[in-house]
This record gives sequence, structure tokens and C-alpha cells, in this order.
Amino acid sequence: MLRLMLGDDHEVVRTGLATVRALEEDLTVACEAASGEEALARLESSPVEVVLMDVMMPGMGGVAACREIRDRFPAVRVLMLTSSSDDEAVLSSLVAGACGYLLKNVRRE
Repeated sequence: MLRLMLGDDHEVVRTGLATVRALEEDLTVACEAASGEEALARLESSPVEVVLMDVMMPGMGGVAACREIRDRFPAVRVLMLTSSSDDEAVLSSLVAGACGYLLKNVRRE
């Protein structure tokens, strides 16, 4: 079972992602975070294999949090969420250590 953290400052997005996740038998949402700082704190007490995190969040944004997660928790893989296909946000995420990114407007499949 793959343990997942959902990181997004919008609760409705986290709820929607958790609902889609429920359709997959081999995934479980271990924790959620509404900011980069909260994601780092949650990783201390709730280990996960994958973090699915929004690029834009208040306080420490997703890109900075990704960099910090990769430094402090090198086994954790980070996938970034973004609402735009802005090349700069995508490139910044990949340079920070993200394994990839997902657009928020993609279909479940």
C-alpha cells in the first residue's frame, strides 16, 4: 500500500483528491497539509512514500517545500500540482527535485 500526503491550501482540492484516491485500492492518504511548513511537520510524524503538492501555497510554497522535502526526506517522491502549464513553475519544480507534475484540470484516468 502506497502512503500519500496531499498538500494543497484549498480543502476542497484535498477532499477531491482524497475522493479520487479512494477509487484506487493500492493508495492510502496518510496525511494532508495546507502549506509547505505543515507538510514538513507532518512528514516528521507520518512517513509517506509520495507527496502530491500544489506549486502555489501560502507561506512556504510548494517549490520551496519540495526542495526541503528532498533534502530532509530523500526517499520521499514529490509530484507537483499546478493549475497552469506555466513552463517556469514546472521547470522550478523539477529543479527543486520533483519527480513530475500534474495539471489540476486533468481527468482521473
